[in-house]
Amino acid sequence: MDYAPRAIAIAASKGGTGKTTLTSALAVQAMRDGFEVGLVDWEPQGSLTLWWLMRGKPSNPYLIRDVEDPERAVLSATGACDLVFLDTAPSSMDQIELAIEAADFVLIPVTSSAFDLMAARSIVDICKEHDKPFAFVLNRQNARRDALNSSARAHLLKLGEVLEESVQDRTAYVSALNKGKAGPEHPDTKQAREARAEIEALWAAVKARAYRELEVA
Repeated sequence: MDYAPRAIAIAASKGGTGKTTLTSALAVQAMRDGFEVGLVDWEPQGSLTLWWLMRGKPSNPYLIRDVEDPERAVLSATGACDLVFLDTAPSSMDQIELAIEAADFVLIPVTSSAFDLMAARSIVDICKEHDKPFAFVLNRQNARRDALNSSARAHLLKLGEVLEESVQDRTAYVSALNKGKAGPEHPDTKQAREARAEIEALWAAVKARAYRELEVA
């Protein structure tokens, strides 16, 4: 019997948090972890679609096209993949809510800025309304701003779980994305190694939470 794949939404109500960068990097890592991965580009600019096209239209991760709504997209992938990542729009709360409704777990990327911290609450409210597990990841961090990063973490902890794993602001992620690659696939060995360590750790944390209820059952 085929079961609907697990779905992970990458959601934020503010642009610039690095949703597509994280979605693509996590999708590639999940593929390397042995998963058949589907992608839903639920974002009007179509950045994830463009990344997938530049990657050469691979079958894994593959893009679920002609999406009417995220829930139907996830169900349409039954039997074809184990896992679906949903990249969301930053502006339309109604659109974000549809993706969260379809998700088994919601990852909320946040940068260490007051605007991101304020915007995070609206995503948390939707997750709680639909009883969806979620966690924050501090993304695009500047390692030289420890005080700011610590303050952001302390603020987010009042709203919910903050993953210990974080992602630094590295040029490797952006330059790789523009070539249909993920940060850990960057041609520069050092840059790839640094990005790979972050994404492997983040994927392990996300996977554990996305599959937690199945492990308990």
